[in-house]
Amino acid sequence: MVKNIIDYLGSKRLTLTILKTGPIVPAILTILWILDLRPPTFYMVWAPLMAWGIAFLVNLVASLFVQHYVHRANLLFHVSFVIVATGIVVSLLYRFEGEAIVVEDGLFMGEEAEYVRHNAGRFFNTLAPRDVGFHVERIEPVFWQNRLYFTGLKATIRYPPATGSTTAGIELNGGPTIGGARLRLTGYGIFPEVVLEEGGRVVLKDLLMVGVFPPGNEDHIMLKNYRMYMRLYPDYHMDERGKPSTRSMYIRGPALFVRVEWLYNTIYSGVLRQGESVGFMDMKLTFTGARRFVMVGIVKDPGEWLVFTGFLIAGASLLLRLKGRSRKG
Repeated sequence: MVKNIIDYLGSKRLTLTILKTGPIVPAILTILWILDLRPPTFYMVWAPLMAWGIAFLVNLVASLFVQHYVHRANLLFHVSFVIVATGIVVSLLYRFEGEAIVVEDGLFMGEEAEYVRHNAGRFFNTLAPRDVGFHVERIEPVFWQNRLYFTGLKATIRYPPATGSTTAGIELNGGPTIGGARLRLTGYGIFPEVVLEEGGRVVLKDLLMVGVFPPGNEDHIMLKNYRMYMRLYPDYHMDERGKPSTRSMYIRGPALFVRVEWLYNTIYSGVLRQGESVGFMDMKLTFTGARRFVMVGIVKDPGEWLVFTGFLIAGASLLLRLKGRSRKG
């Protein structure tokens, strides 16, 4: 009875069954996620992974006694999956994903406040890459027929920030690895740049991080008791109906449509070309220009190389098996 159980636990049949069930669990979890039937994290990730890992380790240990590993490829194949499982666990525990907005001629130093989002939560100081700083030198979008269809997007960066000794390009499909983190572009846009004066004193001189790209989008900010709505036209012109429009997505003679409300009443509405100002109450608003920005995805995953190494070892073990069979033939 005991021998039969050990024979089954160490059999190749159980090995193949475990390997076949490997993809089934993630598939079921994906379906549950899509259907919004999401159990707690323990049951969603750790319990299935632990069950699969324990079954695989039991099969591995038992097979050492049953199969005796007359062919070293068997051992390599089992070891490869242990390495893959270890890599997955490391990724689940230590993978960092974040996104940061960096303007052209802007600097990114990797501080938490510079990220617009990340997955580290309160463990940011533990998980986040620390030496990922860079300076964005130039942003080069390419649009198809001047419409909002990207045919290319590239940001040229220099790093490290202290010396700028290395130049590299980041694109939509990837970029360099800095401080153990991989970079890629995940978005693009344009921010307006304004100067706001109150009673002749400058109270704001900066980029406004508002969602006014692509053209036609409207966003607003609150300053004092004023609510300022804005729309940006990178390549401004008046269309055939006499309405503000843009010829292209490139910055060529930009203009900013501004509507100012005070106590829910509109006190100004109009278009400001670059360099133009408007006064209302004791305030003066000047549109000084527009600057491009990119959204940079930053990923640090210490487990991915373990997974990659495990699959390489698995491939090597299969080749050894095939080689052994060809010799027998």
